Amino acid sequence: MLCRAFVLAFLFGFLSAAPGYGANNNSVASSPIRVACVGASITKGVGAPKGKSYPDQLQQILGPGWYVRNFGVSGRTMLRKGDKPYWNEKAFQAAQDFQPNVVVIMLGTNDSKPVNWVHGDDFVSDYRDMVKVFQGLASKPQVYPCHPPVVVDPNKYKISESASAIMRQRIDALAKEMGLTVIPLDQSYAGDLSVLKDGVHPNEKGALELAQTVAKALPASAAPQPVHAAN
Repeated sequence: MLCRAFVLAFLFGFLSAAPGYGANNNSVASSPIRVACVGASITKGVGAPKGKSYPDQLQQILGPGWYVRNFGVSGRTMLRKGDKPYWNEKAFQAAQDFQPNVVVIMLGTNDSKPVNWVHGDDFVSDYRDMVKVFQGLASKPQVYPCHPPVVVDPNKYKISESASAIMRQRIDALAKEMGLTVIPLDQSYAGDLSVLKDGVHPNEKGALELAQTVAKALPASAAPQPVHAAN
């Protein structure tokens, strides 16, 4: 927490002293760093009290210099051929309209269900396409793919941990190909079953652990560039 505060203090101190910033240089102050959290029910906050989803707690960790928004929709898949593709949701377009500086993608858990994983060969290409959609925005966000969190209760809700393990390997390969940093959410929880409400969805404590893992991955370089007012 102290490290994050130090980074933010340095970042905004630097921006305030940079050319184009300050009260006498006819410039517009930098906006908060906008973070779009894209995902399914874990992102939405199922299992955690209202206001305690991982995006909510990420906002608390990062502080007022950041603006975190939750674009999670329960049950959704990365796979376009999945039973409930995230691609078809209004939240997907809303996340783009948000013009984020950072996009955190946590999709894949529902893709592991047998009804969806029969299309698993398309997982990487669909993931690549979604990353490119966000990278093509005017805000030029940094995109962070996430490993799906571990499902402690095997086959809960027909979710397959074995398929998720394959998925994590494919996400790693895609991230290497595209020069992205993977957020290892599968390393959260540390085997502590008490942080999961039902073996899949984190409670408040589990959501905090996810938020802490995400926060550690976000560098100061995610800050938006200065915006100059017209003369």
